[in-house]
Amino acid sequence: MASCGFPLLSFSSSFNQSRLTINGKLHPKSPSIIWQGHVNTHGKEKRPQLERKIVRSRVSTKNWGIMSLGRTTNFQPSPASPFDTIQQFYKCINTRGWRNLTDFMAKDCIFEDYTFFVPFEGEKEIMQFFAQLTEAMGKNVKFATEHICRGDDSTIATMWHLEWNNIQIPFTRGCSFFECIRQEDRFLIKHARIINESPLKPGAMALTLLKLVTSLFDEFPQATEKFLKKPYAVL
Repeated sequence: MASCGFPLLSFSSSFNQSRLTINGKLHPKSPSIIWQGHVNTHGKEKRPQLERKIVRSRVSTKNWGIMSLGRTTNFQPSPASPFDTIQQFYKCINTRGWRNLTDFMAKDCIFEDYTFFVPFEGEKEIMQFFAQLTEAMGKNVKFATEHICRGDDSTIATMWHLEWNNIQIPFTRGCSFFECIRQEDRFLIKHARIINESPLKPGAMALTLLKLVTSLFDEFPQATEKFLKKPYAVL
């Protein structure tokens, strides 16, 4: 069951600058690529024979986590934005620290996973769901984010899939939409909506079924109105 979709191809990084060396001596100001040259001691500079050496730069992830195709790097907690809150949310799930999810969710949070008929409401129901989810995921299954999109100041959308030992599991793609609220100095998840890929692929038959259903709606409008107003009660 691929329920609870949440991981980003969005990151901010800083690079350590390397320095330029001339005749083996360190130059105080230099770009991030080392150039080794030769300078004429008679005052006229010859065209140097340059040897380019690529310097590996270290990426700093102090302020942003990187989640690309399921490869998640370590990052420091920073719940100062909805983006950071969702990062921490996914990290709790992937590390099986579901008990810490309460730190990133509002007390009256509503969690709508469209695999289920009824939304999960409140801390108790949501925590029970995530306890069952992480148990069902076993030891090696993790959420891997393909994309993350930022909306306004309080909304985040993600596209994701499940992986087992870094191998994508078929029919486990999904997308999630989060609404956050600000409480003091942090953002908490107020409402989450999750859409999961169906393992059943009816193809063109889905259009046939849609036509059949809409024909019944038009044929029995009064019954349709009652059904659409209280579908859960009918089911």
